[in-house]
Parts: sequence; C-alpha cells; structure tokens
Amino acid sequence: MCIRDSCNVDAADALYFANIVDVHTANPTEETKKKLEYFFQKWMKGYHQFKKLKSNPKLDKLSVLYSNLNTVSELFYDALKKNSKLNMSDTISAINMLAKPVEDVEVVIISSLNKLKNSLK
Repeated sequence: MCIRDSCNVDAADALYFANIVDVHTANPTEETKKKLEYFFQKWMKGYHQFKKLKSNPKLDKLSVLYSNLNTVSELFYDALKKNSKLNMSDTISAINMLAKPVEDVEVVIISSLNKLKNSLK
C-alpha cells in the first residue's frame, strides 16, 4: 500500500505509480493502461489479504484507509478495464477519504489519483 507514516515511506511504488500516471495521462497506451490496472489489482488483492489478518487496535485504525484504497482501486480498475467513464462522485468521495491522515499515516498517491481521475472524465 502506498502510505507514509512518521517512520517509513513506500516511495518506490508511489514514484513508479506517479510516473505511469504522468505518462498515461499525456499519451494513453495499452501498455500504460495495463500497468495502471496492475497497481489497482495489487491494492485490491492487498486489501483482501489485509482483511484476513487478526484484528488489533493498530490494524483497525488502518482499516478505513485500506478500505478506501480498495474502493478507489475498484473504481479506477473498472473504468480502465471497460474503457468507460469513471464514476466521478464515488471516486471523488473515496479519494477525499483517502486524503485524510489517520494517526501518523498518510496516503502518498493522492495527487496521482486526482490527475488520473481528471483524465478519465
């Protein structure tokens, strides 16, 4: 998951995702679309694995972020896979929820998600 807390940054995925979004929004190709789909699938799969973990107070606090990342991923994945328009109201709502820091954790792909959202109107 592309999150940042006070101790660690998951920069590699976030930077790679941002680069793919930049390239795709400038010149969409089947290759960049597949790379974006890969990330969204990865985050959806990660969420389903996360839900299998034994509940504890620390994980419970992250659950809302992961749930929203899953929602955003499903919305983008479906739009890309079906070559259809993004459900804007649901996407904006989910991105806004992701943008809210929880504890010391912040999702670092918000600007990339917004850029991609704006290109899929």
